[in-house]
Amino acid sequence: MKWIMVIFLCFGQDCTSFVGGQFENAEDCQVQSQIQMTMLQSQYPMSGGEIYCLDETTFNEWLGIEQISA
Repeated sequence: MKWIMVIFLCFGQDCTSFVGGQFENAEDCQVQSQIQMTMLQSQYPMSGGEIYCLDETTFNEWLGIEQISA
């Protein structure tokens, strides 16, 4: 199962989200999310946000994509 890093970045009330990468396991995603968090905090100290590692099913639900089996 793939894991997808989703980053929410806010400047004041203006927020955006983007995919930070795909990983083979949750542990790799968590490690990279900490690296990304540190980098974003140093580059954008006046920003806020959150980073999540979602499995494929949860990511698709968040996007509103239905899984259909053939």
